[in-house]
Amino acid sequence: LGAKTTKFTLSFTEPWLFKAKMKYDLNTFAENRTEPNYHLKRWGGTSTLGRNLTIFTKLAMAYKYQDVVYTNIEDINEINEENRGNIRSLRFSLIRDSRDSQFNTLNGSYFDVKIESAGGFLKGSHTFAKITSESRLFFPLKGTTRFLLGIRQFFGVMNNFGKSKIIPLNERFY
Repeated sequence: LGAKTTKFTLSFTEPWLFKAKMKYDLNTFAENRTEPNYHLKRWGGTSTLGRNLTIFTKLAMAYKYQDVVYTNIEDINEINEENRGNIRSLRFSLIRDSRDSQFNTLNGSYFDVKIESAGGFLKGSHTFAKITSESRLFFPLKGTTRFLLGIRQFFGVMNNFGKSKIIPLNERFY
C-alpha cells in the first residue's frame, strides 16, 4: 500500500504437481497506480508450469491474463482507446542459476531469457512479441571473503504486430 500505488497479490505454489517433478504457480493481482498523466487500474493473473532440466537449469511456460483501464487522462495523444483492453499472452522462460545462495550470494551466476507473445490465437486486445534477458555475475574479490563484484545486465526488445498499432503503456520498457 502506498500513496501512488496500491497492489494486492495472491499466490499459490505447488512444488510437485501430480507427484511429478513439475512446479506450478498461480498468481493473481489487482493494482491501482497513479502516474503523472493518468491513473491505471489493472487486474489479472498468471499461471506458470515449470520443470528443472538440470540442477542449475529450469524451463517454464506461463499464461498471463490482464485487464487494463486508464482514467484521469491528461495527455489524450498518448493514452487512447488502443491502450485499453486486455492482454493474453504466453511466455517461455529458460533460467540458469548457479549462485551459491539466492539471498546472500558470494559466487555464481544467474541467466534468464524470456520470450513472450500476446494476442494471436489467444485473442485479447493487444498483439505484441517481447524478448528479455537478464544476467547477473558474482565474483569474490581476491584476498577477501567479505567483498565481491556483482555485474547485472538487462536487455529487452519488443514489437507490435497484427491488429495492434501500439504497445500498451504498462508493457513498455521504461
